[in-house]
Amino acid sequence: MPKLKRYLKKNEKPPIEDISNPQEQEKIQLTVKAIEGYVMFSCIAMGLLQMISLSFSKDIQTKHFDFYGHHPKLSCLKQQ
Repeated sequence: MPKLKRYLKKNEKPPIEDISNPQEQEKIQLTVKAIEGYVMFSCIAMGLLQMISLSFSKDIQTKHFDFYGHHPKLSCLKQQ
């Protein structure tokens, strides 16, 4: 599959016009639309996760966790 140019010059036509079959053109346009929708949904989901983590950050006890190893310290486990 040939690599598409990111930016076209003013006198160039879009590469999708080179495809003669209108059904294939529609499939390509639907695929691009689906990818754009997935990326938009992923960005919204990531933003919501960040907002939730910031709003509940005070409720999580982080003093027992080692942030680099992401597991409890041994002294915390011995006390339990």
